[in-house]
Amino acid sequence: MSTRYSDLSLTSFPDNIDTFKTFLNIDASDGALIKGYTDAMQDGNQTLALQYLAQLPSATQKIIQATDLNKMTEAILAVERFFASDIHDDIEQRQETWKQLVDNFAYINVWASGTVYKKNNLVSYTIGTKTNIYIAIADVPTGINPTNGNYWRVLTQSGKQGVSGAGLAYRSGWSAGEDYQKDNAVTHDGALWQSLAENTNVEPGTNDSIWKLIMPYAVTTYPIQDTQPVAQNEGELWFDTTGNPTKYYKLEPLINPASASNITAGFEAYDSQGNLIVGTA
Repeated sequence: MSTRYSDLSLTSFPDNIDTFKTFLNIDASDGALIKGYTDAMQDGNQTLALQYLAQLPSATQKIIQATDLNKMTEAILAVERFFASDIHDDIEQRQETWKQLVDNFAYINVWASGTVYKKNNLVSYTIGTKTNIYIAIADVPTGINPTNGNYWRVLTQSGKQGVSGAGLAYRSGWSAGEDYQKDNAVTHDGALWQSLAENTNVEPGTNDSIWKLIMPYAVTTYPIQDTQPVAQNEGELWFDTTGNPTKYYKLEPLINPASASNITAGFEAYDSQGNLIVGTA
């Protein structure tokens, strides 16, 4: 029975997906039993009719009964009610559930034995001299520390000690009118540069004895889609939206006023003062 639609006892939608009977055709070998069944029903002998029916192979899949049709009817009615009246509330509930899940991705504090942790909570925990961040992979009962792999996964690892870097002083974006001292750092042309000597109006990238390239900037794009991107390398990220009711769109600027098809699709348009244009299709 549908929990949401209590008057529809034969369907479980939208709480669950219904399963329906697969019907079969009547075979020639079924003819005698079918005739015996119909003759008994015409004679008003339901007991004998049921005896014939019990002998018919896969009888429930070969004879359509009222409950079969009524279940289909109620399932269709439940779908109509849901999309006509309840889908907006359902999406809002799912968005709230999704928000709660996302909100759980938060650093709580140093792990404490008396704290109850939710799935995706982050804590720091020290073993010996090393402190790492751990993420809860399930709701964690009180007192279970991050060394328990059934509830926690380590999120950070300490690497080897690297070579000390140069003592750079960051001076923001490069400017032709600024005076730069040795070991000043600037950003220019999509990269970070180190000054090797005092200079003025020497553009980074034009003189290797004055400026040294420290780090180029790179833009990383993370796909948001319901199928894994092709040719993706091991370790690269993508956000799987399978089962997520939220749809993602790239909205391009609209030519005002918005067309009827734009409004029907739910797009928004604004006038030159930034006011939302409201219309109906």
